[in-house]
Amino acid sequence: DKTLVPDVDLREVFLRIDGRWGGVLVGRNIGIFGRGGIGLDYDIAHGYGLGSPCMIVNREPAHGPVAACGHVGFGILFPAFNAQIAYNTPEFAGFQLTVGLFDPAIVQERGYTRTPLPRVEGELSFKAQKVFHAEVSGSWQRIGQQDELELNVDSYGVAAAAGVTLGPVQLGAAGFMGQGLGIWAALEDYPIFSDDKFILRKQKGFLGLAALNLGHTKIAAGFGETLVSKTVNDPTGPFSGLNYPKSQMGISAGIYQGIYDSVVLGLDYFRASHTWNEGLNPAGVAYVPKQTVDFINVGATLVF
Repeated sequence: DKTLVPDVDLREVFLRIDGRWGGVLVGRNIGIFGRGGIGLDYDIAHGYGLGSPCMIVNREPAHGPVAACGHVGFGILFPAFNAQIAYNTPEFAGFQLTVGLFDPAIVQERGYTRTPLPRVEGELSFKAQKVFHAEVSGSWQRIGQQDELELNVDSYGVAAAAGVTLGPVQLGAAGFMGQGLGIWAALEDYPIFSDDKFILRKQKGFLGLAALNLGHTKIAAGFGETLVSKTVNDPTGPFSGLNYPKSQMGISAGIYQGIYDSVVLGLDYFRASHTWNEGLNPAGVAYVPKQTVDFINVGATLVF
């Protein structure tokens, strides 16, 4: 049945040229904004684990298996894979600057389909051998509505991440803030992107990670939360129409055992806690919806 064949997902198709002057990348690759937090989560907690499976609702065979998203949506954003032209400077005293122009995103759910300018993203990173690293990144995109030519808004954000390795101990922290950023990825096509009068919502998140490496054994844990603010047009009391999560909190833990440098066995746990704004039940009574989902993942990774 052809309907069960997953769509082709060309995430990385690019040309890269490097020299003494730096490097240029042209094509489709992972974004710059927020990639420090993703790398931190991978290095410390979920390199061989699942964490949050992201969008588990409405999964169908045609869409393929669930994704291993770590703490995405629970303290950090996913940079996504985008068409871009990016340049990075040579590394100097541990510092490196990366800037890029990106194919702008649209938010069709809210009618923001006019993109007069490319999206701009940049990152300043610092590395001190294998002991410490830090990244600060930013994103800006002007977006407008086709029917309201005078209506232009700006999606923007700032993200940061830092990690330190002290012998067997790894520690890390990441966070982001801005408006029009979404919950899972920046500029995601989702109704909560703006209110009913098209004012962009503000989002922020934070994440803390820790791991202990004992030979071929790693024990890791993390805590993160993403928060979405109301706009001036949102009701101060219960919502009677569109409601959205005001917070998503994630707690993770995992143990990973390497075998003969080629196989890693993993057991990881993730608790996803969602809290919505105050709503109205069918009887018209105000209440605060909450939901907690626990995920346990067992698997093996072959490294070659």
